[in-house]
Amino acid sequence: MSVYRYIGHLKERSLKDQMAKDPTEVIRKVVLRMLPRNKLRDDRDRKLRIFSGGEHPFGDKPLEPFVMPPRQVR
Repeated sequence: MSVYRYIGHLKERSLKDQMAKDPTEVIRKVVLRMLPRNKLRDDRDRKLRIFSGGEHPFGDKPLEPFVMPPRQVR
């Protein structure tokens, strides 16, 4: 008889383990789950920049604001 660690292939990782492995992925998932599931979600995900340290490469340049694509009305 074999013993499975995960029932029904359900795999969970604690927040502490995930923060130790990759803290930027935790923030990315939190932000994506707050966004509505529509056509703009992928565009917003691509624009999201997360830096784990206090320094980032955009320190000397101002960040450009996010411009929403034009809305197509039927």
